[in-house]
Amino acid sequence: MKWRGMLLAVIAVPACLTAELLPIRAYSIAQGLAADQVGCIVPDSRGFLWFCTPEGLSRFDGNRMVNFGVGEGLPHRMVEDLLETRSGDYLVATPHGLCRLRPGAHPLTPYLPGNTPRENHVTVLRETRTGRIWCGTEFR
Repeated sequence: MKWRGMLLAVIAVPACLTAELLPIRAYSIAQGLAADQVGCIVPDSRGFLWFCTPEGLSRFDGNRMVNFGVGEGLPHRMVEDLLETRSGDYLVATPHGLCRLRPGAHPLTPYLPGNTPRENHVTVLRETRTGRIWCGTEFR
């Protein structure tokens, strides 16, 4: 009797368990991404995903990509990092300084945090609780 119950459990349990494929899609330049290589992905408060690439910045709304490059005002095509500030602006880190992107505004506003090319190669951005912006650079 025990064997029948165990046999029934062994047969019934796998029949109840089914695997589900996750809806994974790959994105590349063919789907509008600025480059196939992505350095970082930054989600924002508006529901966008931002992709920092060696060929520019891509914003994804779930359906399409919008790209920002040198032609749109970035100081350099390579984008190292992106920060959405508390005020709702975006700061973009590049090898030739920062760039501020205001939603709905144009053009992009460039900034140079230092005095030398190494000091202006911004690699990472952070904001403190008080709203102070910190820039990590190539300065040594």
